[in-house]
Amino acid sequence: MSLVALLAACGASPEDLREIRDGQREIRAKLADIEKKVEQMASRPAAPAGPQQPDPNRVFNIPAGNSPFRGPADAPVVLAEFSDFQ
Repeated sequence: MSLVALLAACGASPEDLREIRDGQREIRAKLADIEKKVEQMASRPAAPAGPQQPDPNRVFNIPAGNSPFRGPADAPVVLAEFSDFQ
């Protein structure tokens, strides 16, 4: 409102003041639309994150069964190899 008084004191025409008021109304309407969209986005549940990465610290227990092996049967670490010769 003080801007209008300042412009009026500077000799701005009524047409100029009307144009400024119309511009302000347009800006306020756009701002209200933006605020409404922001509120809608904030109220939505968060999108699920992308696919989860495998846990590098996970330990898998794979029974060796009757497979051939080298070394002690009670070793703390067993390396299993699979190959297919075709």
